[in-house]
Formats: sequence, C-alpha cells, structure tokens
Amino acid sequence: MKSRNAFITILLLLIFASSNPHASENNIRYLTGFIKDINNNLITFTNNLVWRADRNVTAVSMQPVVIILEDDRNEGYLYIKNEKVNVTLMQKSNTTGNNSYMPALYDGLSVYNIGQLKDITAINITKSSITLDADDVYYVNSDEDKETLSKWNENIDVIVAKNGNSTRITNVVTAEYISVTNTPNLATDKKAE
Repeated sequence: MKSRNAFITILLLLIFASSNPHASENNIRYLTGFIKDINNNLITFTNNLVWRADRNVTAVSMQPVVIILEDDRNEGYLYIKNEKVNVTLMQKSNTTGNNSYMPALYDGLSVYNIGQLKDITAINITKSSITLDADDVYYVNSDEDKETLSKWNENIDVIVAKNGNSTRITNVVTAEYISVTNTPNLATDKKAE
C-alpha cells in the first residue's frame, strides 16, 4: 500500500512539473568555443561550426566566445569586443565563392549547454561574493576565481550552469568563468571582518 501511494505521489509530481509553464522559463541554450577564423561576416570556430554575423566583424584567432542560442532556432548572439553581434548557424552549399554557405536547414544543434541567464547586481571582492538578479548570492573560494571576478563589472549578463554539486558562472562578454558555491569560505569571511 505504501509503495502504491508513493508511486501515485511521484506520478503526480512529475505531471505537475511537466505541465508547469514556468518550470524551465529561465533556462537558455548556449555554446562556448574559440574563434578559428573570420572572413568578413563568416566566423569559423575551432569545432568547425560556421556562423554568419549580422555585420562584418574583426577578432583575434582563438578568442573565446559564448553564443546564446534562440529557442529552437539556429540563431543567437555573441559578444566581440564588448559588442553584441547577432549570428546564424551556416552550412556548406553546393556553390563556390562568397556564397558557399547558406543558413543551416536542420532543426537545431544537438550539442549545447543549458543554464540560466542572469544579471550581476553586486560584486563584493572582500567577501568573495557575487549577487545576481534574483538576490542569489554565490561565493568564490579559489584565489584564481577571485582574481577573475575582480575584473568583472556589475550589470552584465552571466550564465549560471549547475552540474551535480558544482556551479559555474560564465561571463557572456568575456567568456571567462568562475566556480562558485552557495556557502561562503570561512577563512575568507574571517579575513573580511
């Protein structure tokens, strides 16, 4: 009898979670990578994906970038030199020359990451903390991540991605990331007091 009640409870929870329109409202799809080559408005990445930018861009080879993908489309945006650039995934066509690429016809990318797009509202280097738009406070525990965080600015977008017990925050402008926790480092807190 207990197992039947437990089964019904779990089933109802699954039905509720899947029917809740706000359950994954904040989740976004994104890719991280490195620029291999830019030819006018065509950007080739080291993984050989080719994206067409909405304008001609310049960047250095091996520059890290984050592409925020639109829902169920092969389009999105990235930042190059602190400028937002809209991009479309391309595929090879049968023609040659400048028109050798066309927008990708397949439904969507099969390899991407999922996270939540948030805004930095406060950074406290003394306490090694970062506060995001929903008053979520995260703490940096390594000196390397604290150094990275010290270079970030407030009011920029970041992606929060959780994988098991670890949480990673990626700056969408610089493509730098830090590992964070929900609990402060006691040694850092005692130094700050």
